[in-house]
Order: sequence, then structure tokens, then C-alpha cells
Amino acid sequence: MHKRCYRITVTLQSPLHINGGTDADGTRIPVMIGGKPYIPATAMKGVIREKFSAYLKMMGADSCVGKESAESPCHCPCCVLFGKSGFQPSRIFLDHLTVAQDSDPVLSLRTNVAIDRKLQTGKNAMLVGTKVIEPQNRQHERMQFSGEMTVWYAGDEDEMTKTEFLLVESIKSVIEIGSGKSRGFGLVKTEVMPL
Repeated sequence: MHKRCYRITVTLQSPLHINGGTDADGTRIPVMIGGKPYIPATAMKGVIREKFSAYLKMMGADSCVGKESAESPCHCPCCVLFGKSGFQPSRIFLDHLTVAQDSDPVLSLRTNVAIDRKLQTGKNAMLVGTKVIEPQNRQHERMQFSGEMTVWYAGDEDEMTKTEFLLVESIKSVIEIGSGKSRGFGLVKTEVMPL
């Protein structure tokens, strides 16, 4: 096993919303810790896994088996690194991505028409409010979220180098996160640095 640590930084290019529930008035609010928004580790890890799996498929190396069954282990590169349900734990440990202590995020309210899921149409006279994190904070700087990631790579040095390259490229290729992407929310620039 080879241990490597990284710092992931996500810079907002557009407003961001990662749903943390609703207010008393029905407004959707972003996830918050201590009154400040953050990007949950599970959300970030899920997006990275999706990109990693896509790269494997492009290379013709995705041979994942046993997705339906928690009892069957899978030895594909994606499941080895990210784990799978059952008794195959992840080798990636990621912190929540948080804003700097001195950063003062700006939240604004965006509205859109409520959708009737059954009829697939807009509901008359029904607006839905969504609080989003604006791409610039009160200091007029780009909003940045950052956190640390620890990875335990398996295999020999050559295999570890290939997996690390693929993982780093997957992280850098994350350009969208959160909900409301069709409305222009969640565009980001993602950087990763070894520690």
C-alpha cells in the first residue's frame, strides 16, 4: 500500500446549490456547517468516481462485476479505489470542502416555477425559491472551497502511478457539481495539489 495526500480546491464559476433541505417557508437552502456553506465529501467523491469510471470506459478498462450484489467483490480499478457496497471499503478518505475562515459567502435567492412531477408541467401560480452561493464573496474574491484527500493505492509502483494519474485527471475534470446545472448553477474549476 502507498499513501498519498492531496489538497482539492474548487473555485466557483457560477452560483452553486447543493441541497440541504428547506426553510420554514419552503425555500431550498444549501448545506451549511456553522452558518457557512460547504461541499459535502460524499458529493465530491461521487462526482470524482463518475469521472474516473468514464476515463476507464474510454480506455476499455472498465470491467466492473457484481454491482447488483453486495456479497460479490469486484476487482475493477474503480471499485478497488472507491469501494462498493458490502465489505469492499473505499481507499479514498476525503474531507468536506469548506470555505476559508475569513471568507464571507454571499447567498442570494433565485426563483423558478414549481413542476408537477405527475403531469410534467409547471404548476400555475407556484414559485419555488432556491438559495444559492454566489461565485464571489463579500470581499469580491472568487469563492473557493478546499479540503484534504488521503488515498491508499494498491499494487506495485507502476500500477500506483497509472491509478494516481487517472485519479488526478478525474479530479481536474470536475467542472460541475450540485443541482440546477440546467439553470447555469454549479460550474466550477477544480484543482488538486499533492501535499
